[in-house]
Amino acid sequence: MDKEVLRELMGHAEFETTDFYYIHVSEERKKKEFERVNFEEFQGKTKNAES
Repeated sequence: MDKEVLRELMGHAEFETTDFYYIHVSEERKKKEFERVNFEEFQGKTKNAES
C-alpha cells in the first residue's frame, strides 16, 4: 500500500507517526526481500554477461 494512503487511512498528519506505530518488518519479510534483491542482481549480471 502506498505510504501516503496508509497515512491518510490512519488519520496521521505525518507519515513518520504511521511508520513508528504501524510499520514492522518480520524476519520472513526481510529474508524474502534479501532473496529478491539477490535474484535481481544475479539476473542483471547474467544479462550483462550475454551482451
